[in-house]
Formats: sequence, C-alpha cells, structure tokens
Amino acid sequence: MSVAVKTIYHYVASGKFPAKWYAAFCGLAVERGVMPPDQGLFTFDPLPAAAGDEAAA
Repeated sequence: MSVAVKTIYHYVASGKFPAKWYAAFCGLAVERGVMPPDQGLFTFDPLPAAAGDEAAA
C-alpha cells in the first residue's frame, strides 16, 4: 500500500485513521513485536442498537 505523506499528515492531525487501515497497522505491530493500536484511533462505524435495546438507551 502506498500512501502520500500529505495523506498521513492529514490523518495524524485529525487524530483518526481510516478503519480500512486497521489491519495494516496490526500487521506492522506484529512484525515489530508491539501491541496492536487501540481501535479508538480509527474511524470505525458504531454498531446499531439491537432490537429491544431502545429502552436501555
């Protein structure tokens, strides 16, 4: 995967990376023997509430 430096800078400045990059970041972490990144650093969509959970909200 080739990504422009300007693109990386944009995501670093925003504090969130695209969710589609998560697997690549995890792969890099494994290669380097470090913990995978926190999912909170990525733009994952929240799961919709399950039917019947409206009362709990």
